[in-house]
Amino acid sequence: MDTEQKVTRKLRAILSADVKGYSILMTNDEVSTVQTLKEYRSIMSDRIKDHSGRVVDAPGDNLLAEFPSAVEAVQSSVEIQNDLEIKNAELPENKRLEFRIGVNIGDVIQDGGNLYGEGINIAARIEGLARPGGICISRNVYDQVKNKLGLTFEYVGEEFVKNISDPVYLYKILLNPEDSEFIFGKKKKFDLPQKPSIAVIPFENLSGDINFDHVCDAITEEITTGLTNIPLLFVIARNSTSMYKGQEIEIQKIGRELGVQYVLEGSIQKSGERIRVTAQLVDALNQRHLWAERYDGTITDLFDFQDKITMQILTALQVRLEKGHKSNVWAGATKDLTALQKYLQAHEAFFKFADIISARRLFKEAQDLDSGFPLPYVYLGWIHLFDAWFRLSESPEMSIQKAMELAQEALQLSSNVAPAYSLLGKIYYTMGDVEKGIATTRRAIEISPNDADCHVHLGGLLAFTGHPEEALYWINKAVRLNPQGSWIYSVYFGMTYNILGRYDEAIKAYKTVLKQNPDNILGIVGLVEGYCLFEKHQEAQKIAMDVYRVFPSFSAIYHVNAMGYRYKEDTDRFLEALQKAGLK
Repeated sequence: MDTEQKVTRKLRAILSADVKGYSILMTNDEVSTVQTLKEYRSIMSDRIKDHSGRVVDAPGDNLLAEFPSAVEAVQSSVEIQNDLEIKNAELPENKRLEFRIGVNIGDVIQDGGNLYGEGINIAARIEGLARPGGICISRNVYDQVKNKLGLTFEYVGEEFVKNISDPVYLYKILLNPEDSEFIFGKKKKFDLPQKPSIAVIPFENLSGDINFDHVCDAITEEITTGLTNIPLLFVIARNSTSMYKGQEIEIQKIGRELGVQYVLEGSIQKSGERIRVTAQLVDALNQRHLWAERYDGTITDLFDFQDKITMQILTALQVRLEKGHKSNVWAGATKDLTALQKYLQAHEAFFKFADIISARRLFKEAQDLDSGFPLPYVYLGWIHLFDAWFRLSESPEMSIQKAMELAQEALQLSSNVAPAYSLLGKIYYTMGDVEKGIATTRRAIEISPNDADCHVHLGGLLAFTGHPEEALYWINKAVRLNPQGSWIYSVYFGMTYNILGRYDEAIKAYKTVLKQNPDNILGIVGLVEGYCLFEKHQEAQKIAMDVYRVFPSFSAIYHVNAMGYRYKEDTDRFLEALQKAGLK
């Protein structure tokens, strides 16, 4: 008689759990810990059985279970953590057993009562990334349960885990939604990044001529941009450091507020045709100067000084550029000071949104002054895309085509200009190629992982394509790089929260937009949607009256279609909200 047990493959949802600090608990009180563990394991086994699961193994403080579906595995996990939270509340803090749970779906091998395979290994690695008392799930589990259990999820990024070649995309379940790290307006204390982190404070104008400010702004911009393109650094965007312009600088305070260890400060003095540039790199944790340097020359030497400062920062921080990164440092830069000044003026007007006409003119002037400067091409491309979205041109199709041509021209001038990929990704998405749009936008972040605007554009695309939790992750990464942000950050927050049904937070986000610019059409329309979907119809109708004042030719149908929501239910939901508010 053949006594060998049959080995079979099957697809299963796997729950893996263990206890935080189990070894320490055993050392402190072995008997009590074992008794509590037995009691907790009994509770867990009951909840697993309640959801058609089976405990596969339970060595030490670990527990492994299988389920026929992801829904059952997640329901069981939530009930386990809720039950154990109640039990832990009855114990002194030093005797509590806090389990971490990870859930994955994978192909497993069953040999008798045992399970083997990569699906189990991934579940165990995910569990190790969960917080004590928390639940972490893989993307394939999230895709199965996101619309079925009424739970709140938060994307926490991708992780490379031991012995697994591809990254694992992770979500955590918010057992208490207030635990979310991504609540709009929530005051955050920034932790220092793992890699060297730096903020470049606006260079001080010591010339006595206020018109010389633009030269100080130019060198600040170029040094910041050069550092931003280096993946081995964490760099705060100039938009956020600009708030310290003209202020008495307290290095430690700046380091705390921006969450960086190092601060570069400097000044420029002009006397006749001569200039003197000083720069010093300071450790904000202890106010120790890493280096200080003075550069004397003429205005034509400014870009050379800027390059030297950038390289000296890298030397001081012991950052060695890898092959290919050196060419990224000055990707998209210009050596024409007047062109750079025009670009900075245009950039400021562009992000005010209400002054797009001036932005268009100034970007074109910068382009004419230096035809090899890629960034004006990129932002002119965005303006043509706006023309298409808001029907500001006679032919939206021609505007999209012109935007495409400008993005491609920018990349022909320099293949490592990250903002050009963000623009190109949005164009592909607008043209209906969703996957190519997302992949191209991700490429922007690969090239320049410190470019906050590239992060926020990826977040916007993911929100529209049915991944709003992941969208919040990328928008918040943008905020970490650029805490001051701009109106577009708040717009994307508002859009994402509306998609998620978190309408109160969407309303807060859109109100922030309108505080900055009361005539921002995206802010007005988004607020109408949020109010209506939040069942505040009177407020929605009142705000809706501003839509036609700001945009007389507004069409609710055209607007919702132009947003490009991937799923029809989102399109229908927002169109119905606008129409209820009286918009046609």
